[in-house]
Amino acid sequence: MPIIVIIVFLILLIIPIVVLVRFIGCIFSSELRKRVKKHPIIHAIWAIITILLIAGIYVPFFVGGVKPVPRCILCANNLKQIGQACASYSEENNGKWPNRLSELVPTYLNDEKIIKCPIIKKQYNYVQPNSSSSSNTVVIYCEHPKPTNSVVLYKGGYVRIR
Repeated sequence: MPIIVIIVFLILLIIPIVVLVRFIGCIFSSELRKRVKKHPIIHAIWAIITILLIAGIYVPFFVGGVKPVPRCILCANNLKQIGQACASYSEENNGKWPNRLSELVPTYLNDEKIIKCPIIKKQYNYVQPNSSSSSNTVVIYCEHPKPTNSVVLYKGGYVRIR
């Protein structure tokens, strides 16, 4: 499926460019000038379509219309990994959760950077749940500065961006 999309995109991009080059080449070639005299409106329409197509593709990148991935997504991914590590820890320790997130690092998490928020560069706020607490108890949360959202991990293992 993606190959078909790429082929169609290339065809839609290459054909108007070829027509535009031929239209501009009419200025320099007498043979092409004769062809354009036969169908000047078609060549002008193709030139306009080409310009609009190229502008429609490239203008959003230069104007800033393409939005960057919110940084709170990185935080949510980290919390999801921590949640899975806590669940593994809990299974091996009779339902008990770790006292600190740093206990997970050598065995359950590969990198120590995962237990730190990529936005504020501090360790996540961890509240050790009881074995009897419900699955909608907040276990880990991260308060970000105002432009971004806060991220919360619940005992049930799901992450929510607020």
